[in-house]
Amino acid sequence: MTAILLGFLAFFPSISFAASTGTATLLDLHDSFVSATTDRARVEILDEISASTPTSLADVSAIYDLFMRYRNPHVFAAALKSLSLMRPGGRQGAVFVDDMRDNDPLAVFFGIKGALILRYPPALPVIEKIAGRRFAYPNPVKAAVPTDKNQWWVQYEALVALAQWQGKKAWPLLMKKAREAPRVARIMARYFWRDSFHLFRGWANSWFANRRRMAAEGFSGYVPCRELRETWPGLLRLFRSRRIPKDIQASIAVKIGGCATDEELLPFEKEYRSSKDPVQRLLDADVLFSAMRPAVVPFLEDYMKTNPDPDQRAAALSELADMLSPQKFMKLLEWVSVNDPDPDNRQAAARELRSLADAAALKPRRAGQAPEELMPSFVP
Repeated sequence: MTAILLGFLAFFPSISFAASTGTATLLDLHDSFVSATTDRARVEILDEISASTPTSLADVSAIYDLFMRYRNPHVFAAALKSLSLMRPGGRQGAVFVDDMRDNDPLAVFFGIKGALILRYPPALPVIEKIAGRRFAYPNPVKAAVPTDKNQWWVQYEALVALAQWQGKKAWPLLMKKAREAPRVARIMARYFWRDSFHLFRGWANSWFANRRRMAAEGFSGYVPCRELRETWPGLLRLFRSRRIPKDIQASIAVKIGGCATDEELLPFEKEYRSSKDPVQRLLDADVLFSAMRPAVVPFLEDYMKTNPDPDQRAAALSELADMLSPQKFMKLLEWVSVNDPDPDNRQAAARELRSLADAAALKPRRAGQAPEELMPSFVP
């Protein structure tokens, strides 16, 4: 339906209202992107699309066409960012329901996203139907056919939508689906952390392998710091427990490092320096590596220079790349290229130093990973 509408409106662009960021409508931006001949021009147009609010069916159709036609992560991100600017109660809801009834998983995903943003009531039973299907595989990696992988992610996204839309009403279905596909525990952790934490803590050493997998997935998912702080004492006790699996301890270390204050990080550095237990030292280092704040820069610099493991030294250098100005980072590279005992580390530092020697490369570097999955791993 959206494709037909787009083709029709291409002959009558005046029907589309102006996008919120300027005089160019999203249909105009769509046409400019399609006809662009350079990557730079496409990037600039995607930036405009990301900042433009769809205000008509024509705008939504333009975004949909780019989303479906190019199947590129950058286009996906720009289209979804544009959709996110819509306000609940918009008039475009019916078109998203049509998308959810399409055979292409990408179209269904687009429809779920749009319907959720608008909170379009007729879309809710459609999303519930998608979410309620039995997972064909416990995780998308098990699916050999790309379409099956994409179908898996669509169902996962339908559960995400229900968690946001229905709140605690979605809990029983999430519990049921987590037993089929343990990764669903990440949705439970993200939207219902307090309840999930107590479950996962009990499941970490369960006799049942599936419960242990759900606990591992739940602890590895993203949780906002304000919600983690609600269970902070219990989280610290669990981290220090020698009974829980090391992979769960490592996941908790990342959470603690990302949410601890500078003062709360001090005991981890102190214990790292005083402990003789290599496993505990590694977990303390995981906390400090995850902090990504100026307070841990001296620790990372010392770690980079003194740790006996060349891979660990390289990891510390990589962390510092995202925390220091290019000029300060170049000084560290110079030191590593001359003084690191490992020849591979010296050569890698020298290569990086040469690449940064170009003045155009001297611009701030930022940490890379988004806290939440903006777009699942769809296969074109």
